[in-house]
Amino acid sequence: MISSFLKNILDIFIHSMKHIKFNYKILKSMIFEKYF
Repeated sequence: MISSFLKNILDIFIHSMKHIKFNYKILKSMIFEKYF
């Protein structure tokens, strides 16, 4: 039970990291378009 719980947390963490990376790319490109 604990191991599956940890696995879920890990999956969520990895997913959110990917999502944050993706959002960061978009944010960066938007900033570059605005100011450069």
